[in-house]
Amino acid sequence: MKSVFALLLSRIYKVLNFPLHIHIATMFIILTMVFGIIQVWFNYQKNSELIKESSVVQYEHVMQRAFNNFSSKYHLAANSVQIMAQSELPLANTLEKRLKFIPLLRTILLGNDAISGFEVGYKNGDFFIMRVIDSEYMRKQFNAPENTAYSVDDLKAPSNPELKGSIRIYYDKQLRELARVTLKGMTYDSRNRPWYKLALKTDGYATTKPYLYYFVKKIGLTITQQSNVEGVVIAADIELDDCLLYTSPSPRDQRGSR
Repeated sequence: MKSVFALLLSRIYKVLNFPLHIHIATMFIILTMVFGIIQVWFNYQKNSELIKESSVVQYEHVMQRAFNNFSSKYHLAANSVQIMAQSELPLANTLEKRLKFIPLLRTILLGNDAISGFEVGYKNGDFFIMRVIDSEYMRKQFNAPENTAYSVDDLKAPSNPELKGSIRIYYDKQLRELARVTLKGMTYDSRNRPWYKLALKTDGYATTKPYLYYFVKKIGLTITQQSNVEGVVIAADIELDDCLLYTSPSPRDQRGSR
């Protein structure tokens, strides 16, 4: 046992008995490795901070651009509602008269991709709306024929004896009529909807809180205003699931090309 211990001490002594330059070189290597590890760790920390700061700046930039884009489209939609509230559309009391405004409504929809539908609620319960059909979801939701770009609903109130007059018309991009169907058993009454009620108790235009659209089955908000005809409300729908589009710097080029 003593011989083993003595042998171990002898080897340790030999190691420690290296010349001075060997010890200096060894110390230099160890210090170089330590400083290298510290430098790597420092660089990692700085790079992580730079990446984080860059991500924050980029996120803020995207959100600011999205806000500015949405804000401009929102105010454009509000202006469209205000203008149409002063037009002859509120006085259109038949389908034929209302359809004369289809080209103008298409221009509004083409000019603002925030608007998914433009509608009128009448005092007698009639409801008229022009919607954009620009997705597979919308085609299925409204049973739209191929090449449909817009759908128009002209609904009679459930209490209206002419309820059988409720119809839906499908148009292509050039506003050529593709089909016309009768909507039976329709119980929709625009006078009970939040956008209609809000307009009647507000001076100028107002915006609803997000709610579930009755026909589209999506969450959105509505810009609404009572027209120059008492009890007739003009409104524009903005679907909230389209917010990703608001980060795009280009406006309605996509819808216009569909």
